[in-house]
Amino acid sequence: MKFLHVMIRVKDIDKSLKFYQELFDMNLVNEMELEDSKLYFLSDEDGQTQIELTYNFDTPENGCIFNKKYGEIWRKNEEI
Repeated sequence: MKFLHVMIRVKDIDKSLKFYQELFDMNLVNEMELEDSKLYFLSDEDGQTQIELTYNFDTPENGCIFNKKYGEIWRKNEEI
């Protein structure tokens, strides 16, 4: 099984980017601004794993929107 992609909602994009870039050696590969949010895509060196950090412009103080801090997890399983 391979971990492919996860989307995580964040309340402090600067701290979150620094965390994943420094601790996990992820590279910022793309950004996308939407009407109510901005998405940041980070990838590992070989491009096999991607983290999508979602910053909603109206993020509450506790960082929780819709009672969910993550939105999706993708994985690859050769046995299915």
